[in-house]
Amino acid sequence: MILFEGKEIVVHRNEYHGDYIVITFCPAGISQHAISGFFAETPLNKSRIPAIGVTMKRDYWFISEEENEWLPVIQREISGISKVIVVGCSMGGHAAIRLANSLNADVVLAMSPKWSLDRNECDHIEDRYEKENFRDAMLGMGLRQQEVKARIIVIYDPHNEVDSHHAAMIAKHVDRVSEAKLFHVGHGIVDFISGTNNTKKSSMPV
Repeated sequence: MILFEGKEIVVHRNEYHGDYIVITFCPAGISQHAISGFFAETPLNKSRIPAIGVTMKRDYWFISEEENEWLPVIQREISGISKVIVVGCSMGGHAAIRLANSLNADVVLAMSPKWSLDRNECDHIEDRYEKENFRDAMLGMGLRQQEVKARIIVIYDPHNEVDSHHAAMIAKHVDRVSEAKLFHVGHGIVDFISGTNNTKKSSMPV
């Protein structure tokens, strides 16, 4: 079910309800599926885990003028839910951390998140991201979160130089960050931990 569809952002909701909910933010590169599904939808549904999925029709890191429209939709949907878990990968990891307080998150699981794509504040950026994804609204997008309620877990491969740099910058500028290092998996951590059983384990309330 689609709760919100704008020019850039789509908010999905599955049919399951309970005392907790998982909110996912998709990685870049799958915007063609923004309307048809959301990140981790299949394993979440198989495990009957209540979930909301936020997708983007263009890979602008969920930084959009539509935020004042779609974010209240989610806030109303999760009102009264006792525990909120937010999950994101790469582009989605940035959004998951940035919006942790707005979503009243208890736990954030950010896989290979980027700290910023703005070369004015970060020099560890792949050229393709800057050429294909960066726009003026993303200037100064570096994550700087103080007084964060959520426990933020950043998962990355320490042998990946770019991801290691971004993880270090997040730990420097964001409160309550702990790291989980997965060696030799590269940037595509989601492929390593994917599957219904892994999703169910990582999504259980903590």
